[in-house]
Amino acid sequence: MPRLTDAKIRDAKFNGKPYQLRDSALPGFFVQVNQKSKSFKIQADLYTGERPRRRLVRTVRRTLGRVGEIILDDARSQAMTLLADIKRGIDPNAPSQHAEAWTVARLWDEYEADITKR
Repeated sequence: MPRLTDAKIRDAKFNGKPYQLRDSALPGFFVQVNQKSKSFKIQADLYTGERPRRRLVRTVRRTLGRVGEIILDDARSQAMTLLADIKRGIDPNAPSQHAEAWTVARLWDEYEADITKR
């Protein structure tokens, strides 16, 4: 399990089924090699509670971006941040607490307001 490099990612070819190139320097960070694309991803277990009584909540998996759209160094730094959050018990895939709920009535009111401005 070698450290990921640009050359190793570029040379990785699809061999009939999807596979992962894992990074030895940052556990949980890998490149998923599919038939038509390669993507940077992370995977880690999310726990709650203190050490003696920790409980596994779920395994968190997240795509950071496609190879070519973001560079390896940016993907690695994003992965470090997200994996540290997961280790602290924060789920990066959880919906934001600050997001407002949109209802059909609210959407209609916004639509009407927008049309009457014209």
